[in-house]
Amino acid sequence: MSKLFCEVYIKDIMPAIRALIAKDLVTRHGISQWAAAKALNITQASINYYLTGQRGFKMISRLSRSEEIIRMIREASDSIIRGDFDYLFFCRICTYIRSNNEVLKKIGLDKESYIHPKCPTDIS
Repeated sequence: MSKLFCEVYIKDIMPAIRALIAKDLVTRHGISQWAAAKALNITQASINYYLTGQRGFKMISRLSRSEEIIRMIREASDSIIRGDFDYLFFCRICTYIRSNNEVLKKIGLDKESYIHPKCPTDIS
Protein backbone atom coordinates (compact mmCIF):
# COMPACT_ATOMS: atom_id res chain seq x y z
CA MET A 1 0.00 0.00 0.00
CA SER A 2 1.31 3.44 -0.92
CA LYS A 3 1.85 6.15 1.65
CA LEU A 4 0.65 9.70 1.41
CA PHE A 5 3.48 12.04 0.53
CA CYS A 6 2.28 14.13 3.49
CA GLU A 7 3.32 11.32 5.85
CA VAL A 8 6.84 11.20 4.46
CA TYR A 9 7.10 14.98 4.53
CA ILE A 10 6.03 15.28 8.17
CA LYS A 11 8.11 12.32 9.39
CA ASP A 12 11.34 12.72 7.40
CA ILE A 13 11.55 15.89 5.33
CA MET A 14 10.14 18.61 7.58
CA PRO A 15 12.46 17.79 10.52
CA ALA A 16 15.43 17.93 8.13
CA ILE A 17 14.25 21.30 6.80
CA ARG A 18 13.99 22.59 10.36
CA ALA A 19 17.49 21.27 11.00
CA LEU A 20 18.87 23.07 7.95
CA ILE A 21 17.19 26.32 9.01
CA ALA A 22 18.54 25.88 12.55
CA LYS A 23 22.04 25.24 11.24
CA ASP A 24 21.86 28.35 9.06
CA LEU A 25 20.57 30.45 11.97
CA VAL A 26 23.38 29.28 14.25
CA THR A 27 26.26 29.27 11.76
CA ARG A 28 25.47 32.12 9.36
CA HIS A 29 23.51 34.42 11.67
CA GLY A 30 25.29 33.52 14.89
CA ILE A 31 22.23 33.10 17.09
CA SER A 32 22.19 30.65 19.99
CA GLN A 33 20.79 27.15 19.74
CA TRP A 34 18.16 28.16 22.28
CA ALA A 35 17.02 31.15 20.17
CA ALA A 36 16.94 28.99 17.02
CA ALA A 37 14.89 26.36 18.85
CA LYS A 38 12.42 28.97 20.06
CA ALA A 39 12.06 30.44 16.55
CA LEU A 40 11.36 26.99 15.08
CA ASN A 41 9.20 25.75 17.94
CA ILE A 42 11.46 22.78 18.67
CA THR A 43 13.70 21.92 21.60
CA GLN A 44 17.27 23.09 22.04
CA ALA A 45 18.24 19.42 22.38
CA SER A 46 16.84 18.77 18.89
CA ILE A 47 18.93 21.64 17.52
CA ASN A 48 22.02 20.17 19.18
CA TYR A 49 21.29 16.72 17.74
CA TYR A 50 20.88 18.20 14.26
CA LEU A 51 24.05 20.28 14.47
CA THR A 52 26.15 17.36 15.70
CA GLY A 53 24.74 14.97 13.09
CA GLN A 54 23.12 12.68 15.66
CA ARG A 55 19.66 12.97 14.11
CA GLY A 56 18.33 13.32 10.57
CA PHE A 57 21.74 13.27 8.89
CA LYS A 58 20.66 11.23 5.86
CA MET A 59 17.76 13.48 4.81
CA ILE A 60 19.66 16.66 5.73
CA SER A 61 22.49 15.55 3.46
CA ARG A 62 20.09 14.72 0.63
CA LEU A 63 18.18 18.02 0.86
CA SER A 64 21.49 19.89 0.85
CA ARG A 65 22.11 18.62 -2.69
CA SER A 66 19.43 20.96 -4.04
CA GLU A 67 20.56 24.54 -4.62
CA GLU A 68 16.94 25.68 -4.67
CA ILE A 69 16.21 24.06 -1.31
CA ILE A 70 19.29 25.73 0.18
CA ARG A 71 18.18 29.07 -1.27
CA MET A 72 14.74 28.61 0.32
CA ILE A 73 16.34 27.63 3.65
CA ARG A 74 18.47 30.79 3.63
CA GLU A 75 15.43 32.93 2.82
CA ALA A 76 13.57 31.32 5.73
CA SER A 77 16.38 31.94 8.19
CA ASP A 78 16.75 35.53 6.95
CA SER A 79 13.03 36.08 7.52
CA ILE A 80 13.31 34.65 11.04
CA ILE A 81 16.08 37.15 11.77
CA ARG A 82 13.96 39.99 10.34
CA GLY A 83 10.99 38.83 12.42
CA ASP A 84 8.65 38.20 9.50
CA PHE A 85 8.87 34.41 9.15
CA ASP A 86 5.66 32.85 7.86
CA TYR A 87 5.09 29.25 9.01
CA LEU A 88 3.34 28.60 5.70
CA PHE A 89 6.92 28.37 4.42
CA PHE A 90 6.74 24.69 5.38
CA CYS A 91 3.70 24.26 3.10
CA ARG A 92 5.38 26.12 0.24
CA ILE A 93 8.54 24.03 0.42
CA CYS A 94 6.46 20.83 0.63
CA THR A 95 4.56 21.85 -2.50
CA TYR A 96 7.84 22.64 -4.25
CA ILE A 97 9.44 19.32 -3.31
CA ARG A 98 6.49 17.09 -4.20
CA SER A 99 6.05 18.78 -7.57
CA ASN A 100 9.72 18.61 -8.56
CA ASN A 101 10.90 15.22 -9.83
CA GLU A 102 14.56 16.27 -9.81
CA VAL A 103 14.43 17.21 -6.12
CA LEU A 104 12.50 14.04 -5.29
CA LYS A 105 15.26 11.99 -6.95
CA LYS A 106 17.98 13.92 -5.08
CA ILE A 107 16.36 13.07 -1.77
CA GLY A 108 15.85 9.44 -2.71
CA LEU A 109 12.11 9.43 -3.33
CA ASP A 110 10.19 8.17 -6.32
CA LYS A 111 7.08 10.23 -7.06
CA GLU A 112 5.21 7.13 -8.23
CA SER A 113 5.66 5.44 -4.84
CA TYR A 114 3.51 7.97 -3.00
CA ILE A 115 -0.03 9.26 -3.14
CA HIS A 116 -0.08 12.98 -3.93
CA PRO A 117 -3.54 14.31 -3.08
CA LYS A 118 -4.50 17.89 -3.80
CA CYS A 119 -3.20 19.68 -0.75
CA PRO A 120 -5.77 21.85 1.05
CA THR A 121 -2.99 24.31 1.90
CA ASP A 122 -1.52 24.35 -1.62
CA ILE A 123 -0.37 27.94 -1.82
CA SER A 124 2.13 27.64 -4.66
